[in-house]
Amino acid sequence: MTSSILLPCCFLLAAAASFADVAFAGRPNRQPPPTSDAETSDQCPEPNGYFADAEQCDKYYECVNGKITEKLCPDGMVFNDYSSEYEKCDLPFNIDCKSRPKLQQPQPSEHCPRKHGYFAHEEKNICDRFYYCVDGKYNMITCPNGLVYNENAGICSWPDEAKRKGCTSEGNLQRVKWDYMATQISHSNKQQTQPHGQVDILERVYLSM
Repeated sequence: MTSSILLPCCFLLAAAASFADVAFAGRPNRQPPPTSDAETSDQCPEPNGYFADAEQCDKYYECVNGKITEKLCPDGMVFNDYSSEYEKCDLPFNIDCKSRPKLQQPQPSEHCPRKHGYFAHEEKNICDRFYYCVDGKYNMITCPNGLVYNENAGICSWPDEAKRKGCTSEGNLQRVKWDYMATQISHSNKQQTQPHGQVDILERVYLSM
């Protein structure tokens, strides 16, 4: 009686073991996919997007499906890290680079310390003129009377706002006066031929201001 019960049980266990062997044999041996040098997803904060370098303000990284590519903004521009969805380089005074102050080597040209950007005049006492550089080519811009170039904002502003050394309101006003006098002298000399005329005109213009 006992042997008749054990036989079916042994048969069922053997069948189950055989089925398990077939089932596991049919499964593919899944190994982790091999990683290549191009797949550096551990360096990408997210699989896709644009991300700033931790130390250099004009360097950034493009991540596409976890693959990272190092990039540089044009000389004089810095990476705008406000959104990882957009690839955008911006002017330095629009971006806070205090935490990543390093920059690429400059590529200077005439009046342009870098290829792109706004730059103050080389002469420190000339406060109302600055250069706008694009691809190493410059255009000189003159601020309206009474204003000076603000290096922190890239625009013309009042001297007290610009806070540039040697570009105080009093000093800038004096320069405006002398520029005005020079214009008046040049215009009047076309109408007067006597040698002492230039001195007389200068005195009259200065006293009238």
